[in-house]
Amino acid sequence: MRTFSILLSCMFLIGYAGGNVETPVSPAAEGVVSINFDDGFESSFVNGMPIIDAAGLKTTQFIITQKLGLESYISSGQMFAMQANGHEIAAHTRTHPHLSTLTDAQQHDKIASTRSAFEGRATSRNF
Repeated sequence: MRTFSILLSCMFLIGYAGGNVETPVSPAAEGVVSINFDDGFESSFVNGMPIIDAAGLKTTQFIITQKLGLESYISSGQMFAMQANGHEIAAHTRTHPHLSTLTDAQQHDKIASTRSAFEGRATSRNF
């Protein structure tokens, strides 16, 4: 995690700004870095969030809805804590299937059911 902290510090020193999917970034920034976490692993909450929060950055967390609370994944409480701290919560399907192996109808079902499970709970409109 020390390397991650150093990387964030260097990013700011050279003029980059942090942003996420929904938050606009100052046009004065040299560049933009968006930090996204995939799947909702607990390590992103336990190890990543203290460093990211200390740097004043916001992330987008793409969560597999049926994994919430399972071993190695964040809990609903951790998800809501990140959301309360300004991090975006976005859906990453219910079960993380390989969509390319599914029919169009199956893909639509996986995506639509995830969207309905997150409506009113997720902070990002990007699913």
